Amino acid sequence: MDLALSETQQMLQQLTRELLEKEFPSTTLREVEASEEGYSRELWKRLGELGLTNVAISEAYGGAGGSLLDLGVILEEMGRGVYIGPFFATVVLGGLTLLYAASEAQKRDLLPKVGQGQVLLSLALLEEEGRYEPEAIHLQAERRAGGYVLQGTKLFVEYGHVADHLVVVARTSPPSATARGARTISGSSSDGISLFLVPRSSPGITIAPLITTGGDKQVEVQFRGVQVPESNLIGQLNQGWPAIQRVLEAATALLCMQMAGMGEKVLEITVEYVKQRVQFGRPVGSFQAVQHHAANMAILSDGAKLAAQEAVSRLAQGLPAAKEVALAKAFCGRAGFEITYNSHELNAGVGFMKESDLQFYTRQMHGMRLRFGTTMDHLKVVARESGF
Repeated sequence: MDLALSETQQMLQQLTRELLEKEFPSTTLREVEASEEGYSRELWKRLGELGLTNVAISEAYGGAGGSLLDLGVILEEMGRGVYIGPFFATVVLGGLTLLYAASEAQKRDLLPKVGQGQVLLSLALLEEEGRYEPEAIHLQAERRAGGYVLQGTKLFVEYGHVADHLVVVARTSPPSATARGARTISGSSSDGISLFLVPRSSPGITIAPLITTGGDKQVEVQFRGVQVPESNLIGQLNQGWPAIQRVLEAATALLCMQMAGMGEKVLEITVEYVKQRVQFGRPVGSFQAVQHHAANMAILSDGAKLAAQEAVSRLAQGLPAAKEVALAKAFCGRAGFEITYNSHELNAGVGFMKESDLQFYTRQMHGMRLRFGTTMDHLKVVARESGF
């Protein structure tokens, strides 16, 4: 794997880093986190103007035609800048679902607007069981004349309260007897799962905020007799789960890039602090025990970045990547925890103060560890893909 960034990727890296440093300092982050919307409209507009929201969209739909690796470079910088906002929900979860599964008419209608930052999307997937499996989908889409009626509840819908459209994963036929007994993270059956594009303003939708560790906005969405026209069916009836699996695989790998960026920045913050903090007449960074902690953080940070890059690179090349994605998520989850834990130890009391920016990285990292499956979930996949 060639780890060198292309000229385009270097440009994306510099552009994203400079934008966040200028327009998303920690003061703005604090304001955004405390706001009801949970994102900066001004920054979102700038992301669209600079073309960062259309990187992974095909040129046929007004995008830049970039790869998942190009998108990963942007998300790595968003990790470094501890960005919170609807970028992941819109560009990754919603945008990739449309790109992979939508009809040509739906793509031509929506993807240019997504790429220009004019439309916000969100994926309504998880339910009460909290599992990323087709057997955990219980929200019903009942066939009616001219369309479908949705009935049920979705949880942890990222920025669903501001999304223009929700991509809803629903059950349109009962699972088979075999599927009902399967409980693997990758899902053993896709029986009876369909995808729908649902305007958030549709009658019958009720949205309630959820409290999150990372400060990002996630909501509960209740569907009570929500009518959806047949034209809003994404892809083929009862065949929606393969597209969701593909999106989840890409989203997990891209999230690992974001986590890797966060870990790298936490290491930089920590090293800078121990160089300046003086105790017993010398910088604490001169003590061997402190250096060992920092060295362990560096090993974990580099390992997380390599694992994430390998996973995204294979997906970008169209290669099988189930093992690599699971390995990256398992490693990044553990590495993220240990990097932030060690950072708090080395920053001592300062790191536990809300005035410190370190708490943003720690809270977001801990939230990301649970998204798209826990470390144990992914270790099982690694074992299975390794032949155990």
